[in-house]
Amino acid sequence: MAVSINKSAAGAANALDSASGKAKKKVAEKAPPVNYIYKLTDESHTGRVDYTGEADVFDPETQQIRRARLLRGVSTLWADEQKHVDKAYVRNNSIVIQFVNGVATVPAHEQLIRKYMELSNGNIENPNRYGSCYYSFKEWNPVKEAKADLDKELSSVEATKLAATQPLEKMLPHASYLGVSMFDEMGGNATEDRIRHGYIRKAMEDPKLFITTVDAPVVAIQFMVANAVNNGAIDLGKVRGSAYWQTGGFITVLPDGKDAVEYLTQFAMQDKEENVLFVKQLKDYVAE
Repeated sequence: MAVSINKSAAGAANALDSASGKAKKKVAEKAPPVNYIYKLTDESHTGRVDYTGEADVFDPETQQIRRARLLRGVSTLWADEQKHVDKAYVRNNSIVIQFVNGVATVPAHEQLIRKYMELSNGNIENPNRYGSCYYSFKEWNPVKEAKADLDKELSSVEATKLAATQPLEKMLPHASYLGVSMFDEMGGNATEDRIRHGYIRKAMEDPKLFITTVDAPVVAIQFMVANAVNNGAIDLGKVRGSAYWQTGGFITVLPDGKDAVEYLTQFAMQDKEENVLFVKQLKDYVAE
């Protein structure tokens, strides 16, 4: 039995509103940790792994690359501030971070080690990683991970609700941009239900991309380009490696190996005279 799209969308929206309301309940924050836990990203490492306590890292305070060096009994992390210690002291008092079965535990009072781990090039969550590192790790933070999971779920709820209720005229360009096929398996035009099903799937798979692109100007441009190409208004076969209007007007050269719709969309998004003219021609074609 056929089901009304509007009724189905409204039912989905109500269910999602309920789920969203429950998910937004405040989660109690845990007390500060007694230890900081770090886990190697490669779970194949078993036994003990010694992670060096000396490396060149980016210092966000000075905006420079500096040598960080962990030494027992020394209250600064930076080697250029450790000039009072000799080579023998460094050799005998260097600190190595030990991962046992992929896990390293740093007591909360060891703030220099904590800082070193945050600035380390092996820390995949460090936005200022410098160079490469044989071992990589991240901090295990259940509160942070739970919040990230919750945010992701809420984003998915929001995106799915939007996909279920989006008007057809807005859904079609956005669905096309996200890669939803406008055709069925026999090559005919897909029904609205079929397109919306694919649209909702895209929202669930990547809610961040869905939400950030829903009103992006590139979406409408890409849809106009795709329509013009699919309907033969833009001729890609007249001259190899070039795009022409079916009426004969030259548009642009197409680079080898580049998808024509993708390239023409990028071409239209630029602000030179020929790009602005192409967008005007696209709009005129759609208005015909």
